[in-house]
Order: sequence, then structure tokens, then C-alpha cells
Amino acid sequence: MRFIGFDGMRALACLAVIIGHALQRLDPQTTPYCLQEIHQMFKLAASSGVSVFFVLSGALLSYPFWQSYLEKAPRPSLKSYAIRRAARIMPGFYAALLAAFLLEQLFLPQLGGDAWRFLTAVT
Repeated sequence: MRFIGFDGMRALACLAVIIGHALQRLDPQTTPYCLQEIHQMFKLAASSGVSVFFVLSGALLSYPFWQSYLEKAPRPSLKSYAIRRAARIMPGFYAALLAAFLLEQLFLPQLGGDAWRFLTAVT
């Protein structure tokens, strides 16, 4: 069973998380004055997106276990569940990590410590 509304809200929260992470890298002091309020507004909205994302993800991830409990059915296989979750999450995570690393090299090469941060994120 899919919860289309929850998936849509989680997608919006995920976008808020991405925007929040991108805005953390920008220095508000170098932002033009007319955009500083917008920058601050998006930063606050993105931080609440993290909370919404975790709550919705937790609800969606726990649903098969609650459903089996309430229906007194056998519990889902944790091994199968973990493998499916890893197969669903890891490719996107590594693609986003690589894209972020390349964008940082392109637009913010002066930050330094790139190899160590990339290595810790990969592992």
C-alpha cells in the first residue's frame, strides 16, 4: 500500500532539506541586501523541512511492521527490508554526493579539506 500524500509531502520536505544544505554554504553577508531576508526565510523553512522529512520517513518506513502487528501476521523479514532500503537509498546518496562534490569544486574551490570530507561521506 502506498500513501501518495505522504510521499508527496516527503518529497517537498526533501527539497527543503536540499535547499537548506545549499543555503548553509552561502554567506549571507555577501548576499545582496535585497535578498538577505529571502535567504533567511528559506533557511528557516528548510530547517523545519528536516523535521518533517524525518517524521514522515519514520511513519512510512515503520508502516509494514505496524501493519503486520495489527493484523497479527508474520513480521516482515529484516534482512530483505534492509537490502531493499539500501538498494533504494545508496545509489541516490552516492549520486548526490558526487554532484555536490563536483559543484563545490567548481564554485567553491577555496574551502579546502575536500578529500577528507568526501572520504568520510563515502564511508
